[in-house]
Amino acid sequence: MKRKMAWIGFSYLFGLFLASFFNVKQNVIISVSVLLIAALLFIGIKNKRSFILIVSIPVLLAVCSNITYTKLVYNKIISYNGKIVNFSGRITDISEKASDKVLLTLDGKINQETDAEIVVYADMTDMDYDDRICFSGTMQKIENSVSFSSEDYYKSKGIYLNCFDVKNLRITDNPFSLRRYIMHYRDYLFGRINSILPGEEGAFISAMLCGDKSEMSQSVKLSLYRTGIGHIFAVSGTHLVIITAIILFLIKALKINRIIRFIILEVFIATFVVFSGASSSVIRAGIMLSVVFASDLFKRKSDTMNTLGLCAVILSAFNPYLIRNLSFLLSMSGAFSIGVAAPLVIHECNFKGKTKALKESIASLLTLSLCMLPISIFCFNEVSLISPLSNLLLIPICSFSLALAVGVAFFGGISFVANPLLIVSGLGIKVVLYAAKILNKIPFSYVSTGNTYLKGFMLFALIISAVALLKYRNSIKNAFLPVIMSLVLVVVGTTASIVLDRTTLHLLLLSDKVSKALLLYKGEQAVIIDLYGKGNMSDAFESYIEKQGIKSIDALFINNKNANNVNSNYKDSIYVDIKNSFRTSEGMPNNDIKYVAENTELNTNGYKIKVLNDGGYLISYGGTTVECTKTSDSSLFDTNVKILYDDKRLLYENTDISLTRDNGDAFHITLKENSKFLVRRLK
Repeated sequence: MKRKMAWIGFSYLFGLFLASFFNVKQNVIISVSVLLIAALLFIGIKNKRSFILIVSIPVLLAVCSNITYTKLVYNKIISYNGKIVNFSGRITDISEKASDKVLLTLDGKINQETDAEIVVYADMTDMDYDDRICFSGTMQKIENSVSFSSEDYYKSKGIYLNCFDVKNLRITDNPFSLRRYIMHYRDYLFGRINSILPGEEGAFISAMLCGDKSEMSQSVKLSLYRTGIGHIFAVSGTHLVIITAIILFLIKALKINRIIRFIILEVFIATFVVFSGASSSVIRAGIMLSVVFASDLFKRKSDTMNTLGLCAVILSAFNPYLIRNLSFLLSMSGAFSIGVAAPLVIHECNFKGKTKALKESIASLLTLSLCMLPISIFCFNEVSLISPLSNLLLIPICSFSLALAVGVAFFGGISFVANPLLIVSGLGIKVVLYAAKILNKIPFSYVSTGNTYLKGFMLFALIISAVALLKYRNSIKNAFLPVIMSLVLVVVGTTASIVLDRTTLHLLLLSDKVSKALLLYKGEQAVIIDLYGKGNMSDAFESYIEKQGIKSIDALFINNKNANNVNSNYKDSIYVDIKNSFRTSEGMPNNDIKYVAENTELNTNGYKIKVLNDGGYLISYGGTTVECTKTSDSSLFDTNVKILYDDKRLLYENTDISLTRDNGDAFHITLKENSKFLVRRLK
């Protein structure tokens, strides 16, 4: 059987992915079911026994790995939730959150008995990478909120607890740490690049080289992701290939033997993995390159599928929750697309002539885009439809600029080398940024993924494509038509649902511990009502606005006398035009923010909004009314839906639902003309 490691690795990944949706008891049932099905197939299909074992055993081991890890590691760590503990360990990452606060990632022991990696918010003090740290404080389980899915993000990284009330903090200097020197050099290069090239060009180059996007504005990042080249910031294969190509060129010039050459390359790969933050994508790229170089050392031919299977097992061996890590999924699927799917398509097409190389590049980029489309739809707010074109035109310029930045790193950032290299690199990035703005203006250059039916259409298209590829596995060219037709179904079906949805008013209610806010949208226009007037929901709204394809905010209502700062916060966070801002409390006059008195009614985009007493609103649309008020005592109207935001309740059709949990909640209310409405909880 060919590619055993590939079958083992991808079967193991499937088992982890399946287990990630269920709890321990359900996974026990799944593992028993897998065992029984495998046994029946093993008995019934004698000529496929080796294949059945190679596929079923990894799936079973993956599910059992999830069960074991959850019982012995995860549950033990989160048992400290809400408890005051002592923690001792080392600092693995430092990022500044504010002028006097710092966000630390720590690896150590809780109460000297349980190994754990945690996140801590502490006062800024003299500290460094790999320093020893001790403190006491109350551990809290990391939870998702409407603003950010913190639990999902950190859980895939193996981090389950955080601490906000650090006490008795003690930092002990680590006299020697190789990792510290590497990180210091990264920080030095980051600062050096941004000092020579201040502005978006320097921020772009330092983000490509160091993986740190902190100096880039959100608007530029959004523009690049919409263009389809945002993956250049995910430090992975492209970066390592450029670096190892330079090292190989220097080594070959010195005529060093194969063993020493391999050792030098591995040292540089390991160093760059640490330098870039050791994300799963760069570790995957490092493993794959190491396998390629090892194959050359032992004069064996490497296979991309087998290598990916090996990477899958190695990376997820100590953390089965890694399967839900976005960086890991994108890295593995991207490597599969370029290393496996694209060569198959190119082989089937059998391009010839003078433009063969160009045709192969286009086919490769189209294959990459098609393979990445399902993951992008399920994971991102927006998906670029022009990524093949933008990657073909702009990624070579980005790679050239990155290669020049690598040259700066090799020469230590000294001025007489760094200045000319970065100036040339910056000119290339200036072209990329300008081109991205132009490409973003192309109609339908990107699509929002919040459509209710898009994921269903995409899932159906995946099934059709999988069946076609399985049926025509010996002649991939015959599968092209079913795959293309299934994608046409996605586009046509989604477009039709968007057109039909334009007469529907959506009310999105977001809440957390300290804030409540409403987003009303119909088509591409929206209204925001900040019920507490604190502006805490601005980041959460930006995510929903991107996902729903909203192009403008007709009105922003702020229940706060100090509306100026809140208005500025929204304008900084939301990258669509806010046409009108209103405050419903008397305060300092501002020409940009209009005062709306109580019992005043505004007509906006087909629905009416009336400002009520004591911070309430009456929203009317298509014969349906929604009253949003503080408590049941302040409710004045007989309406279809009542949102009692201080009582934390939602009332509709004689049903009473609690609005909030500790970590936050989101409700989506759909009001269709001449039809019943729907209320559903999003979290």
